[in-house]
Amino acid sequence: MKNNPLSIKIINNKSLIILITKHLKEYQMSIEDRAKAVAKNIEGKVQEAASEITGDPQDKAEGQAKQEQAAAMHLKEDLKDKAKEVIDNA
Repeated sequence: MKNNPLSIKIINNKSLIILITKHLKEYQMSIEDRAKAVAKNIEGKVQEAASEITGDPQDKAEGQAKQEQAAAMHLKEDLKDKAKEVIDNA
């Protein structure tokens, strides 16, 4: 399968429905997880920018940590996508 959740060899209708549902749930979870990572990154950028105004070094460090956490979340999703691609192309 090539990154298309609907490119499934039809065995029978029940199997087809189960496989499509599984792929769609995985796709939806990936989108939701990426959205959370984007939100975490924005939160970190805002907190870091606010620290520049207030001069609070702890806020700056926390904002940078949130941005690093968001980058890790994106990396995790990239790895999951690559693993799915390898499995689908096997």
